[in-house]
Amino acid sequence: MVNPIEEGNPISAQDRQFRVFVKSSRNRHSYARIKDGAVLISVPERLRGKKREETVHYLHLRMERLLRRHPGRFTERRIEFSGECVSHPLGVETTISTEAVFSEKPHYSIHERESSKKEVRISLPGSLHGSEYSKTFNLLATRAISELSIAQLSAAVERINKEHFGERLGKIRIRRSRSIWGSISRDRNMTINFSLLYVPDDMLEYVVVHELSHIRNRRHDKRFWESVEEALPDYKERRAWLREHSSLMG
Repeated sequence: MVNPIEEGNPISAQDRQFRVFVKSSRNRHSYARIKDGAVLISVPERLRGKKREETVHYLHLRMERLLRRHPGRFTERRIEFSGECVSHPLGVETTISTEAVFSEKPHYSIHERESSKKEVRISLPGSLHGSEYSKTFNLLATRAISELSIAQLSAAVERINKEHFGERLGKIRIRRSRSIWGSISRDRNMTINFSLLYVPDDMLEYVVVHELSHIRNRRHDKRFWESVEEALPDYKERRAWLREHSSLMG
């Protein structure tokens, strides 16, 4: 059975109005987020009556405060690829092109055009259409750009580490995520959000410093933030910028 989606009271933030939708789901926890330019509030199916109303009201208020405090936060869209374009991951001009092939297996190839330019060729079966075509194109473009960017990103991480920490590091990975800019495991493997390939260098530097600081302190306590501040005295401004542009994540 498909749970119906209800429309709630819209939220106004300066000159923009956000539609609000409420749905019940099988998730254990409630949440609210921006999806396709609207506010989506999700509550567990087990919540009924007054408890459900209170939860929806709380999440609606929280999103209203957030949107009014940061009205431009959700005007940008996450980095996606739906057709031929020119992209600039880490400042490298990259042409993304596509061609139809007889093979049933989608694939991509990376080509050097010039020392500072790349080309990604995405080959898709002619049988793909509509949303399936767009989904596959975006997936392959993401993988290709991650592959061609990993060496440059790893060099940047190593430079920042050497300058501020001098820690032993594991692998560097690039992944899409809607909720975090980066993470580091106890094995010191660092994961960087794909969208950070498209932000200013100093914002990427902040995320790397943040994750490197977790090697010495896993918790966000006073010592942790002192470590971040020692490396980047203006970290609060960089952190605020990333919060303002969190809609890029994904």
